[in-house]
Amino acid sequence: MNPMRLLLLLTVPVLALAGCVADDDPVGPEGPDTTLVRETTAVVSDTIPPRTSGPPLPYVSRGACPFECCTYGDWRLRTPAAVYPAPEVDATASFTLPEGTRVHADSGNVVVARPGVVVAEAPFAVTDSVGAPTLAPGDTLWVLESIGEGYVRTWYQGRAYDTSGEAWLWGNEDNLVPGSTRSARLVSTAEETWWAHITLPGGRAGWLRMDDVRVVGADGCGTPLD
Repeated sequence: MNPMRLLLLLTVPVLALAGCVADDDPVGPEGPDTTLVRETTAVVSDTIPPRTSGPPLPYVSRGACPFECCTYGDWRLRTPAAVYPAPEVDATASFTLPEGTRVHADSGNVVVARPGVVVAEAPFAVTDSVGAPTLAPGDTLWVLESIGEGYVRTWYQGRAYDTSGEAWLWGNEDNLVPGSTRSARLVSTAEETWWAHITLPGGRAGWLRMDDVRVVGADGCGTPLD
């Protein structure tokens, strides 16, 4: 037999076998195949998927005021408040202010340590905008922070969006009224912290961890500052 023909006969089966192994391998030079991850999420819907396409963490939303009618400005403390030098969970308080202290809140950040997870059960658009991407069943939407009026900031395919929580009934099955349907399910909520930056007469400044503090003046629709 011609030596070249023999070499070809031996080489072709090896190449075909190598091609089959590569197609079944979910990990390549670019990391996990997100299509395979998405298909797994659709089957095991109670499992939080690997964060292969999620936001960079911690995710910091600068200037955020995270509820309807939220406003920065002149506040009065309804509780004592520790003041921190930086909006970081491991920061040590610089000083403490007593209840009744008046402060000026000029800005704030929402820091997301862990995003929430929403899994699509039916197609729905990530925003109301024309041309917005549509999630397919099994796709993962990452929830970052509340922005008020039933909307949350989300992360999908490398971008942040403002998304209505109506698609997953805001995580409350009691919102499912007769004749209505949901398009997605909330698997887990976000781990987020709201920090407000304040200044005091005389120039002292710092950050309040708002989970630990109650104030008058932050809710523009609520009790007015006296």
